[in-house]
Amino acid sequence: MPITATITTAHPHEEIQQLFATELERKHERSSIALDNASGKAAFTITANDTTALRAAINTVTSVLVVYEKTVEATNGKP
Repeated sequence: MPITATITTAHPHEEIQQLFATELERKHERSSIALDNASGKAAFTITANDTTALRAAINTVTSVLVVYEKTVEATNGKP
């Protein structure tokens, strides 16, 4: 039975879509990551076949978002 999680960020959808372009194109056997536009903000929908795959996909998304946030912070708000 598939498990689904949603992560919605306050970051602009266009910037996040560029950042995740490669990851969104990859095909994984046990999980998938989709990116939607929720009123101009990025919303990830993660679907997995099991909890281990779900955790790995969530870690992928959050790890890249942490790097993005630190980069924006280091460049004074300019991604």
